[in-house]
Amino acid sequence: MLFRSVPGGRREIPWRFLGRTECMRCHQCWSSDTLSFNWLQLGSLPPSDTSEFRRLTDLGILQIKSPPKPEEWQELVDPYDAGRPLEARARSWLHVNCAGCHRFNGGGSVPLMLSYDRKSSDMRAIDEKPTRGQFDLVDARIIAPGDPYRSTLYYRIGSEGSGHMPHIGSRLTDESGWSVIRDWIRSLPAKPAGPGVSSLNQTIATALHQGDVASLLSTMNGALALASSPDDSRRPAAASAAASHTNAMIREFLQRLLPPEQRRHTLGADVRPETILALRGEPERGRELFAGVSQCSRCHAMQGTGRAYGPDLVAAAQIGRAHV
Repeated sequence: MLFRSVPGGRREIPWRFLGRTECMRCHQCWSSDTLSFNWLQLGSLPPSDTSEFRRLTDLGILQIKSPPKPEEWQELVDPYDAGRPLEARARSWLHVNCAGCHRFNGGGSVPLMLSYDRKSSDMRAIDEKPTRGQFDLVDARIIAPGDPYRSTLYYRIGSEGSGHMPHIGSRLTDESGWSVIRDWIRSLPAKPAGPGVSSLNQTIATALHQGDVASLLSTMNGALALASSPDDSRRPAAASAAASHTNAMIREFLQRLLPPEQRRHTLGADVRPETILALRGEPERGRELFAGVSQCSRCHAMQGTGRAYGPDLVAAAQIGRAHV
């Protein structure tokens, strides 16, 4: 299957020990500090003989207090079990991988509600416009019903770059889970799209059928569709684009197709201040990146540009200089 194997046949994964403040982004009071077993994950309602609760209580690992009422009981399913309902599989995957932050007071920076016990209509994601970056997707939505290639959620869990979700933890794509989310989004009743979107979708469908990689790589939507294709014959052209494409968003997303030694060198997750300070400053280039592809201006303001959601970067820099 295309993109299911590791580029180059091997992958080195450095182990990163998180700092205390990073741990507290998830292990906070709203999750009772400990992230471990919960009612949704451990099977049928006790005292069923097949319940995981029964096994763990018999071992003395758990003490059950105040279980949910039988009529309120829900349980996750195995996302990779094709015999289970598609929506339950997708929602279970999102619950385990995303709902730690994206729930009430979970710490996420957007009001998403991705926990399994929420109705799909209460997720604040379906047909909602993204507020933290569109990643150059045409007519982007967090979840565009019927159209995974306009969905920033689908992009984020398939990217291994800076837009990858979740922010903390592995930056590798769960290919099987990614496919489940794609199929679920595709199964949602589509909303009427404008003529531009309909035309683009038809172009993507035709390009996929004809193997027209160049056409697919002309838009981020098409690149996302290409990355989801099971046709191995398209991999070399897509990997070549990862090294040379003029669209920075597409180039960044396709880096996942290259062996580690061929990927564009970036600061990565473990930023060393001395590496940044050793670089020669380019104010005009920095201004361009701030307002454009880096998406910094989605959350920060600088010299009258951007959105004052996070700290003003000029003020932050002045404070930093004052403490040097």
